[in-house]
Amino acid sequence: MHTRQSLLNDLARAALLPNDTVIVHSSYKKIGTVSGGPETVIDALWDYFTKDGLLVFPTLTYTLFHDYDPQSETCKACLNSHPPGHCLAQIWKDRTPEFHANTTPACIGLLPNLFLKRQGVFRSLNPSHSVAAAGPDAKDFVSGHQFSPTPCGNNTPWRKLLRRGAKILHLGSPINSTTFMHACAEWLHPDIPTPLIPRQVHVFDHTERQIQTAIQHITAGSTECLQAMIPDLTRLGTLKHFQFGSAACLQLDCCQLWNFYSKHYK
Repeated sequence: MHTRQSLLNDLARAALLPNDTVIVHSSYKKIGTVSGGPETVIDALWDYFTKDGLLVFPTLTYTLFHDYDPQSETCKACLNSHPPGHCLAQIWKDRTPEFHANTTPACIGLLPNLFLKRQGVFRSLNPSHSVAAAGPDAKDFVSGHQFSPTPCGNNTPWRKLLRRGAKILHLGSPINSTTFMHACAEWLHPDIPTPLIPRQVHVFDHTERQIQTAIQHITAGSTECLQAMIPDLTRLGTLKHFQFGSAACLQLDCCQLWNFYSKHYK
């Protein structure tokens, strides 16, 4: 059984530093049996990174943008292949969807939603690609996301990850769930962005005050190219492998990943 201390030891063995900025993608089931359950996983990450660094989770809600039609083959496939709660569009059928910073759950799993409930966590105001962060400057890190016309533009937390030289951690999750790659695609072709799905969404901040936003857009791109990049990224040291609990994990360097992608995918 894994413990808080054994998970802290795993982070240290991975050569991660307490002052690192990390964004965590995760699959709790892959981590294995943990004393205290998923809260212990959050505890270990919190202890390691939030005093001197920055701990970030994607808290994505892109399914708000879906067109819910339970008779369509697309919806049937989605509902059959994802756990309950993934489809956020379902509760807003025939109404303008709403994003509430405090209460709209992430559609991407257990750990991000547990993280959102913690005191000292700040969430950015974007209805599809929000992030949540904890650490000394977490509030500044998430600020301003609501002013970007696209989810991952230059003044968003996704760009700030690059500026901070952040590391992407996959704790049992696959490399093709690296949301940072959507940001890379936006930055590489700012005049010819990846397809964007427009949708009016009402956005409410942490005080439940509705904020003024234009029609929101969600990046409709693919991260499948990452699978083909694994050998080169590993050879260059951009992708490293480590163990966290029982999970085979991946570590990516944001700056190195952006440099490789911008060079090879112009």
